[in-house]
Amino acid sequence: MAKLHIKKNSIGLNIGLATGLMTLIFLVLFGIIACASTYSSVKTTVFTDMEHTVEVAAERADWELQSFLHISEGMGLDPALSDENITNDEIQTLLTARAEKYGLERGNFIDINGTGLDGNNYSDREYFQTAMNGTSSVSEPVVSKITGKTT
Repeated sequence: MAKLHIKKNSIGLNIGLATGLMTLIFLVLFGIIACASTYSSVKTTVFTDMEHTVEVAAERADWELQSFLHISEGMGLDPALSDENITNDEIQTLLTARAEKYGLERGNFIDINGTGLDGNNYSDREYFQTAMNGTSSVSEPVVSKITGKTT
């Protein structure tokens, strides 16, 4: 009888090990599938969100550029700037007030030769050449000759 009792324990042990092994394999496979599914879902969501974010940012940038274009056109239409009796100090005061009003860093008046109120020559700048051709535009960012910052 003792031998029969050992076999029962051996069979019970084997069944327990087999059940535990099957459970472990199932959990590992389930974990791998869950991780892969989550990774795929997160990746898809992130790319979709990124595309939407890029679209919104591009629309916002376009809106900002159009706003700057309208501000510059409005300032260019100001009759005070074309008055022959206005002094450079008065022009600079007017430009500074407008810059503050619109949250800009500063304003500059550039004559038809490309010389600004600040004494620098801007005739080599794309925005000056475009303006001299009669077209309003907003240029690519350039390094300011005054501040050294990108503007």
